[in-house]
Amino acid sequence: MEFSGQILWGIIGAVVGAGLASIILLVAPRLKKKKPAPEVKEKEVIKEEVLPAAFEIANLLVTPSQVKEGEPVTVLAQVSNIGGSPGKHDVTLMVDRRVIDTKGVTLEPSSTTMVDFTLKETRAGEHIVEVNGVIGRFFIPPPKFVLSNLTITPERVKESEGTTVAVKVTNDGGSTGSYLAELKVRGMTEMAQEITLPPDASQILSFSIAKKNAGFYPIEIGSLSGRLIVEMADFFERI
Repeated sequence: MEFSGQILWGIIGAVVGAGLASIILLVAPRLKKKKPAPEVKEKEVIKEEVLPAAFEIANLLVTPSQVKEGEPVTVLAQVSNIGGSPGKHDVTLMVDRRVIDTKGVTLEPSSTTMVDFTLKETRAGEHIVEVNGVIGRFFIPPPKFVLSNLTITPERVKESEGTTVAVKVTNDGGSTGSYLAELKVRGMTEMAQEITLPPDASQILSFSIAKKNAGFYPIEIGSLSGRLIVEMADFFERI
């Protein structure tokens, strides 16, 4: 019996020893394993995006808005750099789709400047001004003719004697034009003269006429009118 007890305790010891050995084998690697050091992240550098230069045209001013041919017209355009970088920009003036002039401007970001142009035009009518897509207008009036100072010298003549009819023609319009002046006697056109006048210019036209028969002769040029009196010639003047 003593021998059997020794054997039993030996078996128990072997089993317990094997269990402890297994536990040690399982726990030992965990005890030896070191925790990884926390990663040190590099400081992120945030780069701001730099916007390129960008230009816009605003506040286009055309002055005066009505002129006569050949008079100067001033065009003012406000140019702004709304981008984030310095830059150069070409500002182009066009009139009736014709390129008149180009000027270059260099601007820092968020800065503004005024660009001015001067132009002259001779054609009557409305003209379209364009600066990089921004539209303006100015107007040149057409020619306008005014008649004044109708004179008949002398107003009383003998048969077949000559007289002179004169009238003053003025161009009150804004452009050069031609006018046909017709001398009418008793409602019928007897003579005509054509003249060409620039704005604000005047010219006196003269017509020479003679009537063989005595009587009253209404004279008209345009809206103006007068009267010529033709008297009978003396008997001896007729011979």
